[in-house]
Parts: sequence; structure tokens; C-alpha cells
Amino acid sequence: MSTAEKLSILKRKRTTLRAAITKLSTKLNDPNSTQADIEFNTERLQIKLNELTLADDEIHDFLNDQEYSEDIIECEKYSENAHLQLFNSKKKANSSEAILLCSRISSSPTSDSIHYASPPNLTVKCVLPTVNIITFYGKIEEFHGFWESFENCIDKNESLSQIDKHVFLRGYLDAEAKRLVDGISITEDTYPMTKEILKSKYGNKDKIIQVHLDYLENLTPIKDLSPSALNELYIDCNRRLQALDVLGKKTQSYGRIWAPKILRAFPLEICRNWVVYAKRENLTESDIAKLMKFLSEEVEGTITANNIKGSLVPSYPIKPSLENFNVHSRPILTRVFITGSNEITKWTRCLLDGGSQFSFISSDLVDTLNLPVISTRPLDLQAFESPTSFSHKKRQVQFQLSSIWDKSKVNVIAFESSNRYASQPSLPTDISRFAKSKRMKLADPDDSL
Repeated sequence: MSTAEKLSILKRKRTTLRAAITKLSTKLNDPNSTQADIEFNTERLQIKLNELTLADDEIHDFLNDQEYSEDIIECEKYSENAHLQLFNSKKKANSSEAILLCSRISSSPTSDSIHYASPPNLTVKCVLPTVNIITFYGKIEEFHGFWESFENCIDKNESLSQIDKHVFLRGYLDAEAKRLVDGISITEDTYPMTKEILKSKYGNKDKIIQVHLDYLENLTPIKDLSPSALNELYIDCNRRLQALDVLGKKTQSYGRIWAPKILRAFPLEICRNWVVYAKRENLTESDIAKLMKFLSEEVEGTITANNIKGSLVPSYPIKPSLENFNVHSRPILTRVFITGSNEITKWTRCLLDGGSQFSFISSDLVDTLNLPVISTRPLDLQAFESPTSFSHKKRQVQFQLSSIWDKSKVNVIAFESSNRYASQPSLPTDISRFAKSKRMKLADPDDSL
């Protein structure tokens, strides 16, 4: 089954799930619904939401950056509305239970001579939304957030036994953190010891601070200039600064040190915009709070513009139009390595033609390397000096070309072509030897020399 067919099946499945969620939401909004109906439909809605999340994740694996950015916004909007409906339904169900309990108490038999005292320890328990505790893998900078969630939800829960807490704790550990306590048996007596081992290893405040400082200190200019990569960079920097503030390091006081280090990781254009903005607003360039707010708006603007117009920042430098259409440019034949998504690399011959409107790749290479298909659309083809054109539906795939002479690489998007070409002519040995002695780079060098 091709990638396009798998994606089509997953999208049909998602459409069905969304229709089911909409139907359940309508039932939950029905004022004539009984308490049992609300509880039953709420539970079904939770199940369908979980299935929808899994379907969204599977679809996103097949999308490119631009399609992912557009789809994730739609998914978040739909998921937010559904979760709001789920929250309101649970709240309504809990309110109904509390009202029913109070009505039963108030309707108890009373008389002038007999007074019924209400139970002093009467409490009304309500079902709250599920809190997901993230799994801890052993990254010291993530321990503080993990332990806060675990401590408040599990460790301080008096209704759980020590063994239950120990089981929960071990279930939320993985990788290095899991191996650290793997040899400890799960008993009531070993739970405090397990907690102390984890706290002593990962809970050292000075070590956590140092990890965040090292990250900011070693920031390097971002190489992937896509909006999603810029957003990840901003989120990571902002998360580190917030963590340092929580740990007692007032980041605003160290603005002269950290502001330049954060700025240098972003593209030159954003840095220039910050300098101009700071001067216009009469701000200090080292104001961390203002800088992070500015970066947030810049990144958000880049993502919005990308969703409207497509990718604004190409992954390769754009030559001036005059250079692209230079009348003296000529086709160049060379040999390159081609790599697909399955990490299989083959060498192939490549014809570089600056006058071509599209790039093409052999259908055999597409199938052999299992290249990812990013779109399928009709392509109008017209032969030289031919008055008519004909349309063919072609797959458009993405791959990477790398030089056989150095480490240079380039990402390419091309249409498949089923054309067959003449066999590769062999190069005379004397020419190959001469080229090697003069260190000349041939399109098809003789590997045996």
C-alpha cells in the first residue's frame, strides 16, 4: 500500500471519529438527558477523543512541515472544543450528584422535638479531569517538573498505600532513571529509599541550574530556518529561563550576559529587528523579559505568514533572478549520492540544468529508495517546438543529494519520470589517469584507479 493510500485511509478514519464526537456532544447538550445518559456519553466521548489523538499522530507522520503546521492548528482547535465539552459534561454530572445528595439530606424526617444533626465529616467527592504525569527518562532539567506532578498527585495522596505509590513511581521511570533503581524490590519499606536515591541523583538544585546555564551558554545559530524549528528554539529558551527563575536565579538581572547568547541563535533578520525595535521603544537591548516577548511575536508572525503563503525561508540560498536566467549557463553532468527516508544511499548520475522548470527523478530510484511522496498532481509536458502539450499525473518526492567530492548536501523536491536513458558510456583509461594526476573532478571517475 502506497503512502498516499495509507494517508487517505487514516483521514477517512479521522473523519468518522470526528463525526462520532460531534454526535456525542449533541447528545450531551440535550437538556432532557438523564444522569445515566450523561455519564455513559461522557465516558464514550473520552474514549473517542483518545482514539482521535492517536489518529492525528499517525496522520502527522506522513505530512511535510507546511502540511503539519496547517493540520496541527485545525486539530488543536477541534480537540480544544471537544475537551471543553467533556469538561462541562463532567462538571454537570458532578453538580447533579451533589444536588441529589443535598436533597436527600434536607428531606430527612424532622420534628419539633427531634433534631437530626448533620454528619460532621460529610464531604462531597467530585471526579476531576485526569492529570497526565510525564515519564521521567533521567534528564536532570526535567526532574523538578516531574517530581512536582508526582508528589502532588501520588506521593501526598493519603488514600494510596506506600506500595501503591512505589508501583506508580516505578511506572513513571524509564531509561537511565529506571536503571538507577531497577535492583530495588517494590515493598513498603523501600519506597522512601527509592525516593531519596532519585532526589539525590537528580534533585540537586545547583546541578539543575548548571544544566540550564550550560544550554544557554552553548547556544549556536540555528541551521533549520523553518517556522517550526524557530518555534521549538523559542520554546526551549523560554522554558530554561522560566526554570531558572523558579530555582531562584533572577534572569532579568543577567540580561547583559544571556540576551546576546539567545539572540545569536536566531536568524540575523530577527536580531536586526530586535535592535531596531529596542531603539524605537527606548528599551535596553539586554531586557530579557522584553526580548522574549518580542521573540514570541516574531516567531508567531513567521508561523502565521507561513500558513498563509507557505514556507518563507527556503532550506537553500536563493540566487538572484538575473543569475538564475543567465544566458551563459549550461547543463552540467555529475555523479552524486542520493539518500531516501529509509537511509539507503545509492550513487547516480545527475544532470544540472538551470533552464529546466522542474526537477525529475527516475521512477526506479523512487521505488528502490522508498522516497517519501509529498504530493501527486497532474503535470503538463510539452516537447520542444511542439504546438500541443499532454498532461500526466506524477508523484512529487523529496530526497537528499550529496557530493562524492566533499560533504556538501542539498534537499531536492522532484517529479518522478519513467523515461529510459541510454547506458552509461565507459571512460577511456588514459583520460581517467590524466584527470587523476591533475586532480581533476570527473562526472564519472574510475573507482578502480
